[in-house]
Amino acid sequence: MSGDIDYHDVEIDLCDSIYGSKCDRLELRTNFKFELCRKQTALGPSPLDQWWIRKQGLYGERGNDSANRQEIVDCFWSLCQGEGSALEDRRIQELYILATLLPQARSNASRRVFADASLTKYDAEEQLNRAAVVEQLEQMLQVARDTKLDVLSFYRRTGDVLGPPQYEVDVHTCYEEFVEEILGETCDALRHGGEDLQLSLDRWAEKMRKIGRRSGHAMEKTVLDVLSYECRSAFHQCYSVVWQLLLERLQVEFSLSEECVLFHRLWHLDQLLPSNEGDEHLVHLFHGHLFGLHPACGDFICTPTGAELVGELVMAPSDNSCHQRFLNGLLIAVHQYAIRNDVAKELRKKQPSGGDVEDAERQQIARKSGRRPKGRREADAT
Repeated sequence: MSGDIDYHDVEIDLCDSIYGSKCDRLELRTNFKFELCRKQTALGPSPLDQWWIRKQGLYGERGNDSANRQEIVDCFWSLCQGEGSALEDRRIQELYILATLLPQARSNASRRVFADASLTKYDAEEQLNRAAVVEQLEQMLQVARDTKLDVLSFYRRTGDVLGPPQYEVDVHTCYEEFVEEILGETCDALRHGGEDLQLSLDRWAEKMRKIGRRSGHAMEKTVLDVLSYECRSAFHQCYSVVWQLLLERLQVEFSLSEECVLFHRLWHLDQLLPSNEGDEHLVHLFHGHLFGLHPACGDFICTPTGAELVGELVMAPSDNSCHQRFLNGLLIAVHQYAIRNDVAKELRKKQPSGGDVEDAERQQIARKSGRRPKGRREADAT
């Protein structure tokens, strides 16, 4: 994959959306600017005009912030106000509050809920290590080139490896109490047209001061870890909504091909599946994360075989075999990432090769199983 990186300022104007007239009437902010990266690349034999948002500073961790982060949250909220869900939907209100809380969340601790830490640094030695990682992954993918994996198995097996873990009943109870205490009154204010999130910010800061930075309080710290990951997940959903708008803009301005649009929908949008609990509940295929922001997926698409599998899928999106080969390849990349991330020491004893990762998974599942407490933002906890 080659090509020089260009940088573009891309603007979204909500006045161009179907909610434009309502946005004007409510005197909402409607114009948002994002800095995007662009390069010409290839997915196998397929050329691609690739666009992305730099991950550096995107989560606002440890004072390292990106202007794109706040623009994403603000754009999401203006759109929700325009369509009416900001006043009517508690889930949307909670998403907005949690995404705003993200820079104050427990960033390292949230990765005990779902592993997504970046493992390489930007220096010469680490770049050599990254090349070795990609080469090793390529060998694994070549062995499993034609192996298939169905959607449900991908969902379950990535959850078994990366998280979230199973929690006891008392953690669930404490979680519900924290949600109401931190978010409840602010959601009520938003429902009546309020805009101030300071109460939730103050209550989160109080929890961090009294619990997060003191010894003891193991159960309460676990709940803060869960809520910290839900802050990341909430931001991912804001990010996904904004990328839908960005793609509409890029299609018009840069004449993206149909295959290019399909790739960016796959890579930057939250992949949702129907739930057996009805139409109102959707399952998040990647557990509240996005392919384009997870390090394992970045390794995957840097391999020749991974790029080919993605290219085959976007060239033939209705071919289920292409979809299943892509999912199996991505699962192998997730396992390799989990080993390097030391998600489980047991998993390191037998590195998955080819298409058979089940033995390594059994060792991991013996230590972890299931998902985080059932929350309002993550329908995949059903």
